[in-house]
Amino acid sequence: MRVPVVDRSLKGAVARIHLAADRTAPSKRSGGSTGPLLDHVNRNAAAEREWPRAIAILLEVVGRESSELARFHSLLVQYSADHHRLHRQQGSKPWRARAREGGSR
Repeated sequence: MRVPVVDRSLKGAVARIHLAADRTAPSKRSGGSTGPLLDHVNRNAAAEREWPRAIAILLEVVGRESSELARFHSLLVQYSADHHRLHRQQGSKPWRARAREGGSR
């Protein structure tokens, strides 16, 4: 038996919403002239219920990634400051100054 692969991206979520709407709508169809209208409403109802959840998940992911990017930037600035302070304490020049002079790292 093959295990289905679930796409966790926003595009995958939209695809799952449309698949769910397609699966549930045929059983709720009614005969007569209101059939197409009810079919349209039933298809859209499932998708409309999923949008707030999809947006909440998207905002959570964006917030988490933004926090991680800010943390990385902060650590990078700290590393750079520590690196330059170490060079000044040792009396050595930063690699850019050595490179301009033709020296090695």
